[in-house]
Amino acid sequence: MEGGGKNMNPALLLLCYLIGSISFPGIYAKMKGIDLRKRAGHLGASSIYFATGSKLGVVMCGLLDVLKGSVCYLLAGTAGSAAGMVGHIFPVFFNFEGGNAVSMYYGTLLAANPKLVSVGLVELVIFLLLRKRSRAQRQVLYLCVRALPALLFPPVLPLYGILLFRHIYFFFLK
Repeated sequence: MEGGGKNMNPALLLLCYLIGSISFPGIYAKMKGIDLRKRAGHLGASSIYFATGSKLGVVMCGLLDVLKGSVCYLLAGTAGSAAGMVGHIFPVFFNFEGGNAVSMYYGTLLAANPKLVSVGLVELVIFLLLRKRSRAQRQVLYLCVRALPALLFPPVLPLYGILLFRHIYFFFLK
């Protein structure tokens, strides 16, 4: 059965939200004595590099966030991933100010349809090629690339909607 049809148990969805609320970049930054929000703007894995220069920290936090997305999907399908992504964006443990949930999105793809994760490699190449572009230009291109898995595997389309909301609200409206 596809993940979207799994158990919609409210307790499981709450558990997924709480799992999503565990901010590994936030924990890592606190261990380093850094306020990640002030240095990089949000509690995302990529922010670790901007705040500390640690490539290992980025990889470690990113992989843990991917794992969170996979676990939430395996627990409660697409609805569990959605709850986890909301927890990642609005983490109860970090004053409801979290990260972008991109790694969680890719973690869901990994659990739901591993072939689609290859799109993440395209995003990485785009990121490396466009490092010197404006932030707004990069955000628009990233949103386009991140739409591809959702278009190819419609059960994750609602998750792309969460990413879209996060980027539009926090980047363009806030």
